[in-house]
Amino acid sequence: MCGPFGCPPKTGVKPCWICLLIVILGMIIPQFADADPGLPPRPTSTEANLSAHGHVGEDLSPELLERAKRVYRAKKLRQRPHYTAVPGDGALSGLRIGLSGGHGIMWYSDRSTWSFQRGVTEGLREDIHTNQTMIDFLIDMVERSGGTAVTMRERNYGTAEVVVDNDEGTGYVEASGTWDTGSSEGFGSTYRYAYLDPNGSAEARWEFSVPEDGEYPVYAYFLASNNRTEAAEYTVEHVGGQTTRTLNQSELLVEDWERADYPNIPPGADAARTLNDVWHYVGTFPFEANKTYAISLSNKGGDAEKVVIADAMRIGAGQGFVHGGNGAPSGRPRWEEASVPYIEWVGAPDWLKVGDVSGRPLYAIYRGVDAYFALHTNAGGGTGTSTYTWYKDMWVSKSNWEAGFVENELPPGTDEWGTAIHDEIVKSIRAKWDSEWTNRGRKGANFGELRAFRHGWYEDKYTHGVADPLTVPAALVELAFHDKDYDARFIREMGFRKDAARAVHVAMIRHFKGADALVPPLAPVALHAKAVDGELVMSWEPEADSVYPNSDATSYRVYTSTDGLLFDPEPIETTDTTLSLPLDGCEAMYVRVTAVNDAGESLDSTVVGAKLAHEGGARVLYVDGVDREVKQVTDPNNPRSYARIYGPAIELAKSGVGFDMTSDEDAGRLIADEDYDLVIWAVGETSTRDETFALADQQVVAELLERGTKVLISGAEIGWDLVEKGDAADQEFFGTMLGAGFVGDDADTTEVDASALGLGTLTFGDCSADAACMEWPDVLEPESGGQAVLAYSAGAAAVESADGQTIVVGFPLETVADSTQRGELIAALAERLLGDAGNAAGACPDFGGGGEDAGGADAGGDDVGPGGPDAGGADAGADGSITGANFQSNDGCGCTSSGRDVPASVALLLLVGLGLGVARRD
Repeated sequence: MCGPFGCPPKTGVKPCWICLLIVILGMIIPQFADADPGLPPRPTSTEANLSAHGHVGEDLSPELLERAKRVYRAKKLRQRPHYTAVPGDGALSGLRIGLSGGHGIMWYSDRSTWSFQRGVTEGLREDIHTNQTMIDFLIDMVERSGGTAVTMRERNYGTAEVVVDNDEGTGYVEASGTWDTGSSEGFGSTYRYAYLDPNGSAEARWEFSVPEDGEYPVYAYFLASNNRTEAAEYTVEHVGGQTTRTLNQSELLVEDWERADYPNIPPGADAARTLNDVWHYVGTFPFEANKTYAISLSNKGGDAEKVVIADAMRIGAGQGFVHGGNGAPSGRPRWEEASVPYIEWVGAPDWLKVGDVSGRPLYAIYRGVDAYFALHTNAGGGTGTSTYTWYKDMWVSKSNWEAGFVENELPPGTDEWGTAIHDEIVKSIRAKWDSEWTNRGRKGANFGELRAFRHGWYEDKYTHGVADPLTVPAALVELAFHDKDYDARFIREMGFRKDAARAVHVAMIRHFKGADALVPPLAPVALHAKAVDGELVMSWEPEADSVYPNSDATSYRVYTSTDGLLFDPEPIETTDTTLSLPLDGCEAMYVRVTAVNDAGESLDSTVVGAKLAHEGGARVLYVDGVDREVKQVTDPNNPRSYARIYGPAIELAKSGVGFDMTSDEDAGRLIADEDYDLVIWAVGETSTRDETFALADQQVVAELLERGTKVLISGAEIGWDLVEKGDAADQEFFGTMLGAGFVGDDADTTEVDASALGLGTLTFGDCSADAACMEWPDVLEPESGGQAVLAYSAGAAAVESADGQTIVVGFPLETVADSTQRGELIAALAERLLGDAGNAAGACPDFGGGGEDAGGADAGGDDVGPGGPDAGGADAGADGSITGANFQSNDGCGCTSSGRDVPASVALLLLVGLGLGVARRD
């Protein structure tokens, strides 16, 4: 008969009364809602002793503001050509959104040092996590809905950079046609130009290589002017092929005005010209280390009186190089620097360099933004979210603003912009994180980051009587308090940051398009990839958005990769939720998927991949169960793709091995009719709030063990979740099913002894460049007859069950710092569990596909092949409900290999127990 997790566990058949007892205990055990180590008490006071430090900003003279406004008007009247960062348009097409992730490191002349503007509190630094939220989420969201993100700080984490200049003589070549030397100064010294030709008779190329694999931003340097082309096409070679982006070289970023008449629109031909704002963002592309790539620029164009400029190209964000008062740069990655060095780096004119706070809005006006959003977090002892609009006094709640202030004193749309952003953030947090989240309300303050937009509009309208005054709605959000334990817990959660960013993004769209406007979809879920008969067979499901239901997907984009890190930016389009792609023999392929509708494209899904096994080779399934990620100030910014780690490590384990991959939501479906020799299930630092192993997941593992499949599980918090905070069913699963005992929640070390595997001492979770920080590694002990295979100084780090069917590791294997050692450790554990499986592996099967044609697509549910999305019915849903795959046929318990029957009464109790178990936690 079936046990509480499916069929009889590996230790033997349990009497039915024990089954019933465990199910009943699962119903009556108190329901836990703790996240590790549990949220602190909610602050009793929402007020805070706030100060204006760091927000008042520098004073701007009317003359200085006027210069920025004139550039702004020139841009708007010229109706600049627009390009998007991804294929297609969206809800923000044609709009430029100023994005300011506040603060950052900068030079302080009064201290004679480079310094961050905020200290570290509760493991956070405001200078860091605000720009991380922009880079990780909001910039992509804006651009994937067709908008142009104008950032006040660097937009990429990379620390490497390569500059290729026409003056250097290396890497730059004029491949064809006639190029002349410009009369003005270019980057370094000179620049080259060619007159436009409809046939594209001239081409310049910049050849380069990068020092490490990664996605690099690409910037073009040129001096814009009226006689330049409005459509300079830069073609960038990259992993997967090439992409063309179009920039406007005639955009008026270099104009200054000497005429006395006002307003001087557009600037006259006698205007003085200076080298201003000369680095222009082209796009972000994947490059492999030490391979030669090229960026090309042709003179193709219809107006023979105009020219195209070839000067310098910069690949990568790099380290800060702007010198401080000590004559030395900050030495920090450029994304950590404040707006002051960033604005200097892009080549903005000297008059824009007024300071960090007021310089952000002045630069945004200069760049012609249509709206402005600044993200901050708060300090001073309170809790919750507040959103600020400019007001003449400090810290004034909107309810106390004087009558008529919004209508008479603020640019049109300003109040609506701030209210929309604020309301959406609070709604999202309350729906997904804390139903009682404190709404601190809409407020007003004389912040320097808001002042320029208001004063510029006011002077245009009331002083100069300009018919079309500067109108840029601006808002500053204090998302939460980084100095209070309660709020800081949320700020550290990557999911919280993403949800807050989506709320802001939705508010932006609905401000411009209306309250019921369509918004882009969420990323697809329940992803899996299988190697079947020479093809990678994949499927996914759309994720319904409970907060923004008007976001359904109408199509999908599939991006492919050979290593799980560098993806071809040119996607495969499909309207189905299944796809088959030809594999190149027994080479691995990785995929990620985005969802699309008329409003734009979602963020990326989980990465999965597959590799065909050789004849007789072992088959491994990797399950990505990482449902929670935290990031503190010390955590590095790694690509959040664990497939890139586990795929190559599995290949190391045994010759001829093949693998499939799935997200944990889809694990049950993939094992419904597939037999694997080993399943590797990684949960990272997922804890009680998101559940390391929900009862539906436990059911899947139980079925695997009943079949005789070996299982390797890794992650911190598993013991804490299932034993310390779990119910009797959870504890039974951890101890009896997995053969592991829980000793403690914190090993208090980042070193592990792997000598039992022949690997010596390894470091994990130490915050180094290629490893996430590790807060709470579990200390384990083997159950009776089992043994430790990895050890901390404080106890076992990994235990093997008595029958050798499971190994549980108390820390995430993907956090081992050294990439080589990490791969060797995963491979050694996998090899130990595989035993003799796959020893007789032969040649790679020949299905007549692959080779140069690999990567083509055959979309459609009919082509999914064996074990596709329709195999065995549906699986456990995201809410833990079981709808067929695990409870199919007549066996009731999901033990499809054994065919054992279970009384209907027991099956009913199992279903009820699973349902209650999933509902018991938040």
